[in-house]
Amino acid sequence: MELALPKGMKARMREAIERARYTSFNAYVADAVREKYARDMGEEMKLDKGEDG
Repeated sequence: MELALPKGMKARMREAIERARYTSFNAYVADAVREKYARDMGEEMKLDKGEDG
């Protein structure tokens, strides 16, 4: 999946990823999406067996 972000945002995210000691950019983005989903939906994101994630 390609991710288009405003200029400078990827660099700022990489700083946060290093500071939080994430293993990858993808892991950071996946956690961010899960957090946002939980806030918006009021529940954790549940994936069916065989789905990415």
